Amino acid sequence: MAIRKGEDLPPHWQQYIHVESVDSAVKKATALGGTLLVEPHQVPDGARAACISDPQGAIFNLWSPPIRSNG
Repeated sequence: MAIRKGEDLPPHWQQYIHVESVDSAVKKATALGGTLLVEPHQVPDGARAACISDPQGAIFNLWSPPIRSNG
């Protein structure tokens, strides 16, 4: 992903953890002391994503695949 103009960020990694349900994982993570940084949202391909910080400050993303119908 490109860095937006005006952002002074060095190159970095982002970790994505594949979960069955982003919404359920966010509830559990925040109940255990995590901080929600980016609300659960649908991305263009239909997947859902969110961003969390753990109690020590490590940042990670949650991702669940789009729901596909059989037909």
